Amino acid sequence: MPTLCETREDCDVDVDEFIKGENTDNISISTDTSLRNVIDIELITQSWFGLMIRLNASPKLRQYFANERYDEETNEWKIDPTEYTTAFLGKGIIIYNVQEIRENGERVALEDIIITMEMPAEKRYELEEKVIQCTRSGSHEIVTTERWPGCGMVIPKHVNIQLCPDIVWPVFNSKIRTPEGNEQYVTVRNTANKIIISQQADKNDEATKQTGFLTMTNKIVQGQTKGSVTFLGEVVGDLHLQLPYTCASFDILTRIDIDSEDSEEEFILFTS
Repeated sequence: MPTLCETREDCDVDVDEFIKGENTDNISISTDTSLRNVIDIELITQSWFGLMIRLNASPKLRQYFANERYDEETNEWKIDPTEYTTAFLGKGIIIYNVQEIRENGERVALEDIIITMEMPAEKRYELEEKVIQCTRSGSHEIVTTERWPGCGMVIPKHVNIQLCPDIVWPVFNSKIRTPEGNEQYVTVRNTANKIIISQQADKNDEATKQTGFLTMTNKIVQGQTKGSVTFLGEVVGDLHLQLPYTCASFDILTRIDIDSEDSEEEFILFTS
């Protein structure tokens, strides 16, 4: 029986027999099945679903994660990231509510002070000092309204994030210039136990599309495999990342009644 190992060199079983893959001309995927991946996958996954639960329970927290609005023209909900979205997904965020204490004892909310670990150190220290000064003031009170420790993801600030309630796994898109000088649209897509890669010269012409993949063929490496994607060429396009937004606040409880000749049946469904 294969065992979990700290490194590939420590393994006494060749796990390559449990993994299949195919590269494209300008995208390659290398694999790693070390024990560290088990820890990272569990932490990120549990944190992500925990975040979705917290966002549903706290409209205040959700307003800093995403801007949600209904579009009258399309009859669809539009969801845009905020300047703090990557902090929720990455290293965490703290939201302090500053309240003024009036002479009659009434407390009135003045502002929220938001601190993230992704802020420049100088800005973070400035806000931390502001919290301390408010705490020392007899006319103000600090209430820690929300703390979120982050999900452990690493997403650069310049990546364009799109929050999508209609997908389950993330999708990455960009454009590269190959060593031969050709431009290719590239996509990296996660699915169940699989990474799918593709490149095409014309994103509107499927005939120019070339695909590859990395997939697991045995449960022994499930939840343990990391695929590292490398582009052969220079990235020249914007970086776009679509992330699932499975917050239960978007759920509509659905009931379906079926009246047949044999019986009457009822379905009660939910979406997330």
